[in-house]
Amino acid sequence: MVKFAFAGANQIIYAIMNNGEMRGFKHLGQADGTSSWEGPKVCGSGWSSGVSNGFAAGQYIYAIMDNGELRWFKHLGYENGTSEWSNNGQPKVVGSGW
Repeated sequence: MVKFAFAGANQIIYAIMNNGEMRGFKHLGQADGTSSWEGPKVCGSGWSSGVSNGFAAGQYIYAIMDNGELRWFKHLGYENGTSEWSNNGQPKVVGSGW
């Protein structure tokens, strides 16, 4: 079951699942509204613990934590759906009070 979802770069829709997986779905039919998809591909894990929401700006993923922290991630594998992340997948805290 999907906890929340958001759009990223390259026609990717990220879904954070209740089990903590991050899955990437590529909407191949984005330009004409057809139901043509690639994936899902599991591109991350551990996203359920303390994460209340998220959003993307291109390949940059932001997680809003239950404690109000804003965490930054760079998804290096966004073009092909791999679980390759900068900084070994470790986030950087870039804000508070969210």
